[in-house]
Amino acid sequence: MDLKGYSAVTDKGPYLNLNEDGYDYDLVNQIFFVIDAFGGTGRGDLLLDNLKVKLKEFYTRISGDPDSTLPFHYNSNQTIEGNGLVNSLLFTHKELLKANSSSPLNRRAGASVIMVGLSENLVNIASTGNCAGFLCRNGQIYQLNRTDDFQLLGKDEYFRPFRTFPKNSLGMFETLIFGQNE
Repeated sequence: MDLKGYSAVTDKGPYLNLNEDGYDYDLVNQIFFVIDAFGGTGRGDLLLDNLKVKLKEFYTRISGDPDSTLPFHYNSNQTIEGNGLVNSLLFTHKELLKANSSSPLNRRAGASVIMVGLSENLVNIASTGNCAGFLCRNGQIYQLNRTDDFQLLGKDEYFRPFRTFPKNSLGMFETLIFGQNE
């Protein structure tokens, strides 16, 4: 697949003094990801830099080895790259959860993530939390994944601040729930 272009923008928003959001890519291994970290100054911002390294490290370790076996996640309906994305999220989550284990819930750093990996003519997607990916093709915009947030709980203005609050994310709870393209 020939990549014709990509773009990414992050913004600290109206309430924070620093940006805990970021993105990264590895053109050699054809992965791209967006991270929405949280935890506040000294936690979320530091986590962002750590996740950029860890997600790439785990992905390249697993996706580059077609003979990878347990304890890795494996789904025979996915490409090696698709399984690599899921495993990258799972292993990064495990490390972050361990680092957070001594902190109370309100002092933990966490992150929503969407990862995209290209495999020949396929686009593989894995995500957790409230990061969304979109494809623009022939003047049409398509949402690539479903976010895991409280968006559907309320449609009036009272609930507006909670619409992008993730129900799940890296580093928060024992079980990681993630979405994938199918």
